[in-house]
Amino acid sequence: MSRDLQVKVMLNPEEFVAFRALADDAGQSQSGLARQLIRQAIREFAESSGEATTGATDEPVHNKAKS
Repeated sequence: MSRDLQVKVMLNPEEFVAFRALADDAGQSQSGLARQLIRQAIREFAESSGEATTGATDEPVHNKAKS
């Protein structure tokens, strides 16, 4: 899987330190933890909205046809 898209997030110093600590405690990079949290949020959104989770990360939600 290619990872050529970038998401920038602005954090205050306290949020940054806490996020860095979470990543360290999980044994992950900050990018890896952010990807994990994003995938988790996508799965939860898909489950709560009744959408299939297969391929949920393949296409932006705004590009999917509404039924």
